[in-house]
Amino acid sequence: MDPAPLSLAQRAGHACAVCDKRWPRPTERIGDLPDGAPVLVCVECAGPCG
Repeated sequence: MDPAPLSLAQRAGHACAVCDKRWPRPTERIGDLPDGAPVLVCVECAGPCG
C-alpha cells in the first residue's frame, strides 16, 4: 500500500487507516506498507470482512 495518504500514527499502526480512531487500537490487518509494516483498521471499519 502507498503510505503517502496515511498519517504517522496510521503508518505506525496506532490509528485506523480508514477512520483514524486510536482507541481501541486497530487490530484488523488490511495490507502492508512497502517497508513491511502492517496497515491496520478497527473492527468497525473492517466490517463483515474483518
